[in-house]
Amino acid sequence: MSIEEYSQAKLEESYRLYKEGRFFKKSRALIINRNRLVVLSYRDGKKEKFVLPGGGIEEGEGSKKAAVRESMEEVGMKVFPYKFIGKEYYSCNLEYNGEKFQSKRVTFYYLCKGIGKLEGIVMGLEGEFDKTKELSVKTLSYEDLLTIKPHKLNSMRKKTFEKFMEEFRALLDKKPKKKFKNA
Repeated sequence: MSIEEYSQAKLEESYRLYKEGRFFKKSRALIINRNRLVVLSYRDGKKEKFVLPGGGIEEGEGSKKAAVRESMEEVGMKVFPYKFIGKEYYSCNLEYNGEKFQSKRVTFYYLCKGIGKLEGIVMGLEGEFDKTKELSVKTLSYEDLLTIKPHKLNSMRKKTFEKFMEEFRALLDKKPKKKFKNA
């Protein structure tokens, strides 16, 4: 599916949901793998930009399952979502067939544990990503994230970003559990 076809399909879906008085729902995974956050990275001119794995929630699918599915599709990694970080409501002004409308949206964020090895291969972003831009999987440390503004991670709001950083810090501060040998 081309970017144009994908964009048109999402616009039609947004319009249908608007007419039904429903939200366009998305889910994002904040994947921690080896004490680092997994992101998709690309360059827009000279600026490096980051995208969290995630996307639209399919009909009949829960937000947690969507985060798991999107993680596998986009970064090729199985994840275990273990903490709901929050949800953000926002709207987009759009136009469909000459009619302007306001698409109401909600994004759910889950802190997830990456399961297995991260290969660094993007398995697919459907049609939403401009294929002319080189996209790669990257991991960011807690310290890296301290230098990034929240809006650089999918326009994440400051409150959600701060809650995530607090949970990430708590995860890093946990002492490793002692291993007991079977007696």
